[in-house]
Amino acid sequence: ETAQAHQDARDAVDEAQKELEDSKQKLAEAESTAPGEAHRELKQRVASVEAKVEYLSQVADEREAALSGAQDAVQTAAEELKDLEEQQKLTPKGVVPLDMLVRGELVTVSELIDDRRKARIKVLEEAKGASTEWAAKRQELSVS
Repeated sequence: ETAQAHQDARDAVDEAQKELEDSKQKLAEAESTAPGEAHRELKQRVASVEAKVEYLSQVADEREAALSGAQDAVQTAAEELKDLEEQQKLTPKGVVPLDMLVRGELVTVSELIDDRRKARIKVLEEAKGASTEWAAKRQELSVS
């Protein structure tokens, strides 16, 4: 993206320089043939195009600096990534004994089973309470 912006800026500078050369050539031709007003307009045109070329050159230089900075950043990042990958390869891997892994899994499964059992007991107690309330309400309604 930065490279394309730089190339676009350089293309715009080249195009503006061609336009400037054409304008200067027309001015040189008109100096001998054109009267005052046309000659003044051509001078203004040349000055305008010169300013445009200067501006576009500055933009191209800025984009070139941005491109250079981006390329440096990419190179630095690539080198840093390479260094980190090498460090990772050299770092010893921690080996966890199989019995510790199995014990950990058993603890986790036991906790899940306990949680499920507690939830089931809670639901059954709530259902029993609701059933008792309904029986009392039904008894009350049938008496009246």
